[in-house]
Amino acid sequence: MKVYDDEVVIKRRNFTGERWVQDPWVIKTPVKSKEDFKYTDDRDQESPYFDNDSNLSVSQITTNSLNISFPQAFDNLLTHSYQVTAMNQKTGEIANQYKAFSEYYNGEVPSSLEFPINNLQPATAYQINVQAIDAFGNVSNDLTTNATTLAESVLEMQEVVKRFEDDGEFINHGVAQSLKAQLNTVNRFIQKNASEKAIKHMTKVKYLLEHRKANNQISDNAYNYLMMNADDLINKWK
Repeated sequence: MKVYDDEVVIKRRNFTGERWVQDPWVIKTPVKSKEDFKYTDDRDQESPYFDNDSNLSVSQITTNSLNISFPQAFDNLLTHSYQVTAMNQKTGEIANQYKAFSEYYNGEVPSSLEFPINNLQPATAYQINVQAIDAFGNVSNDLTTNATTLAESVLEMQEVVKRFEDDGEFINHGVAQSLKAQLNTVNRFIQKNASEKAIKHMTKVKYLLEHRKANNQISDNAYNYLMMNADDLINKWK
């Protein structure tokens, strides 16, 4: 954009194709010189928003990354981008934060988006926040969820079991104790480089999880995470 004595010229840019497009917009200025030109403060003040039933979903969890997906926010003009934040729940430190376009520039704007969050630590609980931002910088309410990265070792997996117990994810202390005992057996075989026996006993951990789940002794969250982590470790040991 260029401001001259008698007009403002706005050149149009196609950022997906990295080229200028069509003729520029020309606005005649109602001032005597460009030094008198003032941008209006009367700009859009309406913030974008997520529907009340909008959810932030987590998938493809690994030891150091995960993917999030969510429906697009709404705005009276245009939702320009999203700020994604992953905060360590224990320390409160921001592990990763970035902005990503809403893909408003596509001919057909997608109804939902999926983004990766990388550079995370294993066996760590994170609070994930997403905020929508419109073209004028107005910010939406937060979409928030919690997620824990996978453990790299049996010892880290035991730490997660303890965290689940502290958070009330098991019906009683005995559930956590039985899982820790079975994981202790797995860890002994790992220390002896007996991977086949470690896999056999980690499979028993999965059977134990299924039994606890069938008897409503473990939350869906803890069950899904521990099953996923058991499968991940088994695949690494094969």
